[in-house]
Amino acid sequence: MPRSFAQLEHDQNVTSTEVEEVLRDYVKVGAAISARVVITLIGRTKPNGIQRNIMKELALKGACEQFERHHRKDGAEYQQVMEHLR
Repeated sequence: MPRSFAQLEHDQNVTSTEVEEVLRDYVKVGAAISARVVITLIGRTKPNGIQRNIMKELALKGACEQFERHHRKDGAEYQQVMEHLR
């Protein structure tokens, strides 16, 4: 069953792989994110360098897609995650 960032936020055993997978799902369907929640999860799960790069690319893709739809606030949320992963 697909998970959400809201579910991961309350899961004390969440892994960086799960965070990456949910981010991928959100970008795929064009869903909005909360940068605060995603950044907190990244800090808690401590993804390795490869995972950080993948998440950064996903956040960039999410930001671009949101900006193309003129959803500036949603694009800015993805952009914050991308900048955090630099």
